[in-house]
Amino acid sequence: GNKYVNIDINQDIFDEKSLVDQTKIAKKYILDNFREKGLLINNDTINVTSRTANEYTHPKNKTSKDVASSKMRASTELDNLLNIAEYSHSDPDDGRHYIAKDGWDYYKVNFKVGNQTFEGLINVAKNGENKTLYDITKIKKTSRVGSDNKSTTTNAMSSYDNNITQPKGNVKLSTKYSMQE
Repeated sequence: GNKYVNIDINQDIFDEKSLVDQTKIAKKYILDNFREKGLLINNDTINVTSRTANEYTHPKNKTSKDVASSKMRASTELDNLLNIAEYSHSDPDDGRHYIAKDGWDYYKVNFKVGNQTFEGLINVAKNGENKTLYDITKIKKTSRVGSDNKSTTTNAMSSYDNNITQPKGNVKLSTKYSMQE
């Protein structure tokens, strides 16, 4: 029931490329396809700058190679990711970002790359009327799109156990129909 983006646009440009090459491809793709016109989220125009491309492709916090590669592949669908993103929260800036003088808005997003699903936070810097895409952070694999990391099987079994009356004590069966040793 949760919205997600199935990352499938222009994925051939990443095939059989190293993570270093994928990073270069993602940076160029972001600049060539989103910088001029920007992106939309909730009818607000979100700017995409060279800083966006740099932060997106070279984040301060490192992730696993698998997550980093999936993030690079997701760069082709930034417009779709912002389109389905759900507002999470806002925070003030710590003073280090001139583009975020009025703080940050964070949007939760789910996406799927191949057979793997992920969730992350889209970081949007606010400065007066200007809003700028900064990065997608806190990306982590999930067991399914929109997962709360609980196993469906476990939930189903615990529900099953709670709804069926469990016998108290030993159950003695008639030996009439039992197998003999």
